[in-house]
Amino acid sequence: MERERLREIERLYHAALERPESQRGNFLAEACKGDSALRDEVLSLLAEGEGASVIESPALVEVGRA
Repeated sequence: MERERLREIERLYHAALERPESQRGNFLAEACKGDSALRDEVLSLLAEGEGASVIESPALVEVGRA
């Protein structure tokens, strides 16, 4: 995954966290502009818990280096 994509995922993740859980789905649907893979990635991180960080996650950092 390219670095810019990781930054976008992290930006959306944090923006979604700032909203009530009931509004996150609608927010992401609009913010991702039809990019279902992007929306699904952010939703997956949200499902893992609010403490997750995309850039700090070891597996994603390794992918970002590739």
